[in-house]
Amino acid sequence: MELTKRQRQIVDQATLIIADAGIQALTMNRLAARVGITEPALYRHFKSKRAILETIIQLFDDITTKVTQVDESLRGLSRLSALLRNRYSMFAANPALTRVMLTEAHFQYDKEMAGRVLNVIHSHRAAFAEALAEAQRSGQVQGDIPMTHLFHILIGPVRLLVSRWCLSGFAFDLEQEGKALWESQRKLLHP
Repeated sequence: MELTKRQRQIVDQATLIIADAGIQALTMNRLAARVGITEPALYRHFKSKRAILETIIQLFDDITTKVTQVDESLRGLSRLSALLRNRYSMFAANPALTRVMLTEAHFQYDKEMAGRVLNVIHSHRAAFAEALAEAQRSGQVQGDIPMTHLFHILIGPVRLLVSRWCLSGFAFDLEQEGKALWESQRKLLHP
């Protein structure tokens, strides 16, 4: 997604407002003040608050799509490990955006926005499912567990760890904790 420098500043400040005080705190007046421009000037960059929210969702989608691009030579658990490392690194590098996007409650009362967030969350599922399937075929992971269950066993604890990190005010090293969690998950998945 191509944004001008000012649009990026607006989106970044909107993300911080939502991350710090919730979506109800995001008003065009407050956002304009945070950016240091007038409210009418804000509308020259985005036609509405909804357009800003849609841009935040798209930005998260763009960033998370990049983390699914790992070395093509990696297979099975090695590929899964790389996908998880990339994801934890991306979250750690974008704490406010992570807090906004992984606290789906911000968008739950708007069906269309909730649907877009859900689509972003599910759009990256294929990369993880493919790595899990390879690991099952090669005997690295138990073969008698349905793929949907394997995915939930893998991603559920990841989401819980990231939520705990967000709720703690980013009080611990997410990448280190994520690495330790993956080592435990790897042992549980092994046949």
